[in-house]
Amino acid sequence: MHAISLQDYQILIGPVKDGWEAALANRTYSQYTVLVDENTREHCLPLISDLLPEARTQVIEIPSGEKHKNIRTCTKIWEDMLR
Repeated sequence: MHAISLQDYQILIGPVKDGWEAALANRTYSQYTVLVDENTREHCLPLISDLLPEARTQVIEIPSGEKHKNIRTCTKIWEDMLR
């Protein structure tokens, strides 16, 4: 697991099975947001869903593909997170 430390938080990068449980164990976030597309919802989300508190986890799904990597998609993500 590789950590990028920012002023107020860390971004953790690495395989899901290599340290996510330990990385999340000592966190007291009010909410978690997981960003997926239809493929990562099916194949990746099940690998971490048991690690996330169901009542405090928001899953935002966006369509897969390069054409959806744009400001409109970012706006949708921001709006969903603010709700």
